[in-house]
Amino acid sequence: VDSGGRALDQYNRQWEKSIGAFDLPHNVKLSYILDAPIGKGKKYDMGGIGNALIGGWRFSAIHVYTSGQPIQLSGGAVSLGGRSAALVKTLDGWVAGIPDNPNIRATSGYTSYYVPVCQIAAFCNAAGTAVLPQSNQLGNAPRYNGNSRRQANLNENVSLQKSFHLTERFRLDFRWEVFNVFNRVVFDAPDNSITSPTFGRITAQFNNPRQMQFGLKLYF
Repeated sequence: VDSGGRALDQYNRQWEKSIGAFDLPHNVKLSYILDAPIGKGKKYDMGGIGNALIGGWRFSAIHVYTSGQPIQLSGGAVSLGGRSAALVKTLDGWVAGIPDNPNIRATSGYTSYYVPVCQIAAFCNAAGTAVLPQSNQLGNAPRYNGNSRRQANLNENVSLQKSFHLTERFRLDFRWEVFNVFNRVVFDAPDNSITSPTFGRITAQFNNPRQMQFGLKLYF
């Protein structure tokens, strides 16, 4: 087993052709800031008390939407330079997707992220998931398969802010920040070791659940 990065065959370098680990065909990032049009000198002047209560608020947000990273198979008796010993029939149709009940951290009866057919490896186990028995054969799977990817990353962070001018010298800033505001669940990559008994099983969440924080800052 070679842990370096050498080619499977120095005389057949085309076997090494692959996309990068962080290849993201779709990567959209959007940010904006919205100031409430309420306050002295703005479109809506509500007077002293009104401006103090509902004026001066600022809303900002950051949206991030990216494709999932490409899948890399690993493991096997003969793995070289980060390549697995997987024998693949096609690069298409590997992924079945996130099931309704992924049974995360279950000890048995889990649902595989991959399709329950022999498209990934030359052999299948009794459950139908693609695995490869220990052998002395090099695989033909690419380093990363751009046709099969992990779950896309969708995330929104928002912030609500306001400055309270207490006196000419003192100002109090309030900030409320919410991360992953819609509490989206993005699962981590499945177990990609072809000889693992839990091959295809998802055991972790990639992103964090919704989190909030408040802040006060006094200027003087």
